[in-house]
Amino acid sequence: MKRYYSTHRPVGPGTYPRAGTHEIHNYDERQYVRDAGREVWGYIEYDRELTPEEARSYELVEGGKEEDVKLLGKISGIEAYLFYEEEHRPELRTARELIHAAVAEFAEATGVTLDSTGEPEPTLTLSFTVKRNRRSVTQAEAAVYCNGEYITSFGDDPQLIEPGEKYYGYLAGCWASKTPEAKFIHATLFHKYDDLYHISDGVQKIIDREIERETALAQRRL
Repeated sequence: MKRYYSTHRPVGPGTYPRAGTHEIHNYDERQYVRDAGREVWGYIEYDRELTPEEARSYELVEGGKEEDVKLLGKISGIEAYLFYEEEHRPELRTARELIHAAVAEFAEATGVTLDSTGEPEPTLTLSFTVKRNRRSVTQAEAAVYCNGEYITSFGDDPQLIEPGEKYYGYLAGCWASKTPEAKFIHATLFHKYDDLYHISDGVQKIIDREIERETALAQRRL
């Protein structure tokens, strides 16, 4: 669908080309619409593209494409507005280039890493890995790592696995673990005896280091 905005009057009979009309909408009053880059009275949606002569004759302005309207939106707290005169409205590639340049400038000035949509990437990511160590057919342990750092180990008791029964890790003969990795991670963070064994302390140290790093980064932005 193509959307064209009426810049000088409400949309009514004789104020727009009728061929290909899909929807007509008038605002209660003339108002600024970012998609049009100016104040308009309403819009007409078409299932075709108007010719330049049609748009000029009826004083209609084409709206931006959906992907470019999103780019014109919020960029990590900075609102980017681009205004075009009808006769100088460039290809939307130009708008995209300008916005990406603004994103790059903002990222360089603040030290914030932005993703492809212009939103800040997560500054703290905790990645847990469980490595199973099989000592024998019936003896095993599971080591838990956070962001690549060793945290703790738990006993992983292999059980006899019946045909079709679900198991985790390596199947030695008919023996394997019935404990999923998520259970070991949960025990690392929320062990019922954590007050005694302090298993979660290793994860807390990683988080504390990230807090210090973020604090130092924020101070450099000031």
